[in-house]
Amino acid sequence: MSNRNVPVVLHFNNSAIGVKDDKQEAYILILMRRYSLLGIEHPTHKRVAGVTSRLLIANIKVDEIRKRRWSSVVVNNPSNCNAFVMPNGFIFVFSVLAAVANDDQLSIIVGHEMAHCILRHMDHRRSLTTRRSHETEADRVGLELAANACIDVTQGYQLWETLSKLRGPNTRIWWLKTHTTRKSRARYLYSLIPATMELQKQAGC
Repeated sequence: MSNRNVPVVLHFNNSAIGVKDDKQEAYILILMRRYSLLGIEHPTHKRVAGVTSRLLIANIKVDEIRKRRWSSVVVNNPSNCNAFVMPNGFIFVFSVLAAVANDDQLSIIVGHEMAHCILRHMDHRRSLTTRRSHETEADRVGLELAANACIDVTQGYQLWETLSKLRGPNTRIWWLKTHTTRKSRARYLYSLIPATMELQKQAGC
């Protein structure tokens, strides 16, 4: 089915970042003031916005995606290889992460963060064990979202192998405490390939 007539629900607006009443959001936004944010005309921001839009359009039938107003923000930081999402639909991607990922891998990263949001994981993060189970669930759902957008799902486990090589004294990577080991996560993502390829067939990829 063609996506030409599907409404674009993505909202890009860095100026929308401001002081919020919610304490968690306020803390994150204060933290963001330590770094510069790439403007919406910057090539990296356009790239992140583009893959995000592609994911949203392909998954427009998902209620939690269609009903939320999404925003993409690129944080210009050369040492923090990170990405995260806020409950309000703000997706933050750090520039160094965008630099090492190809478009398919970047789509899988964004899909993973979108999955956290639509699964409401931010409301239930209590313990390390819970957070790790959330990461596993977000890996699965995120890859399914990517599959619906005809993304190369084999890039999932390859992305993990690429990111694992970035570990070093000057590179902070977000999964070190909350994610499973790189080998087990790569294995899990690899195991999801047959099911997600079947989704791609159903989507007409």
